[in-house]
Amino acid sequence: MIKRYSLKEDRYRALSEHFTAGEFACRDGSDEILIDDALIDALEEIRAHFNMPVTITSGYRSPEYNASINGAKKSKHMLGQAADIRVQGVLPIKVAAYAQEIGMGGIGLYDYGGMSGFTHIDTRDGNWRGVQISSKGSSLSVSKYFPTVKKGSTGQCVVILQRAVGAEDDGIFGKKTLAAVKEYQKKKGLEPDGIVGKLTWRCIIDG
Repeated sequence: MIKRYSLKEDRYRALSEHFTAGEFACRDGSDEILIDDALIDALEEIRAHFNMPVTITSGYRSPEYNASINGAKKSKHMLGQAADIRVQGVLPIKVAAYAQEIGMGGIGLYDYGGMSGFTHIDTRDGNWRGVQISSKGSSLSVSKYFPTVKKGSTGQCVVILQRAVGAEDDGIFGKKTLAAVKEYQKKKGLEPDGIVGKLTWRCIIDG
């Protein structure tokens, strides 16, 4: 259920054990805050899983503010159904993977390398998955996270793979990436076949 709150009156109102209404407030300082109860439940589940604090970098957005930052025209932030988050000490890729495990409708992996970036989650019906690999780029929809990739594959997920195995992150799975993947697989005790499937992705996610 989506509920309406006031920044002035509810800033410090506890919505759950670890989150207050003010943490979801629009960055333009407007008074109205919309928040989906299901989003709060998901955030508590993420916090409990990693046992680390969760920072909401963007919660509710007024339509005016969303337009001012060139947000998606149908952004779930405007409905109080979305939050951009960072989990203290946890890589965005790990947060996105867990969000997928608990069945979040929308997930955006904003992975800028290392600990930089954040994860978007929302409570939409249906599924949306997005990846952005640079703070100066834009989010691109992908059919799924952590697909099987091999020599000849291209795209955003290949960049994330390349960063994990220490290859040049040009988004093209060529000979150098193949060699780096095989070496990575050897170190992790996997069959060094150069094909990145569930087991290799799991090693990358777990770090």
